[in-house]
Amino acid sequence: MGEDERKRVHIELTEDEYESLRQIAIERGVTVEEVASEAVDRLLVRQRRAIDDTFSILDDRRDGVTLTDGGYRR
Repeated sequence: MGEDERKRVHIELTEDEYESLRQIAIERGVTVEEVASEAVDRLLVRQRRAIDDTFSILDDRRDGVTLTDGGYRR
């Protein structure tokens, strides 16, 4: 979907969540909508990567996590 094909979504936030987004927006000099859009984009990327084992392994390697017989280790 191209930039001009974006769809609007409605997201309900707690007051604390909204305040966190507002503070980030103030620090960056952008709107709350821009910060929220970036947050949703990042969430979708993480969800896609969680579904794809290849991305999970690459993310673990980047983060210094290795799989051992006993489980994950840093």
